[in-house]
Amino acid sequence: MTRKMPKKILCCLLLMLLPFTGCWDATDVKDMVIPLIAGFDYSQGKYIMLLNYPVLGEAKEQSDVLRTEGRSFGESRIDRGNKTSRIVASGDLKGVIIGEELAKRGTEGLFDYLFRFTTLSQTVRLIVADGSAEDIFQVEPKQYRSVGENVLDLMRNSGQNNFIPDENLHRFKINVYTAGFNPVLPVIKIHQQDRIEVTGAALFKNIAWWQR
Repeated sequence: MTRKMPKKILCCLLLMLLPFTGCWDATDVKDMVIPLIAGFDYSQGKYIMLLNYPVLGEAKEQSDVLRTEGRSFGESRIDRGNKTSRIVASGDLKGVIIGEELAKRGTEGLFDYLFRFTTLSQTVRLIVADGSAEDIFQVEPKQYRSVGENVLDLMRNSGQNNFIPDENLHRFKINVYTAGFNPVLPVIKIHQQDRIEVTGAALFKNIAWWQR
């Protein structure tokens, strides 16, 4: 005759197995792109998306830039899948830079894309580039490991050093859909080839266009 296992022991064994249930789909950090900032441009009939992310485990290169393009923001995201097999941890994104040409052309499509991106944090900082976002991404700042760190540090201090607000995706969404409110985003520019500085502000009359 077999003895039945006591219920208390069975419960303890089941509880011990619970911590192991979340490990089956774990992804190695080296197989992921963990972006600091993203950039969006419009050039020659195509939308360009850029991601600046740290390169882990590399001694020489501290960060890299992933560039994708397409006739729409959705196509640029598909192009990303053609250029890297790594998972993009979009929830870790800290900032978005909008190129001047795209901002003047109209940002309705961009913000519709960002608002629908459910994994994106609502605290992502929004910035406008004086020129193209891609030019900003090519800067190699001396005092920072990456251009992303440089831009984010500028945004953290912009509210203290000047009167330009530090706008994020959540506040922008509220202001743009509230009558009588117009979002204001900081404008950044390359200074002396290896420095980035805040040079002004961009006033969005509505979600579709802006003026400085």
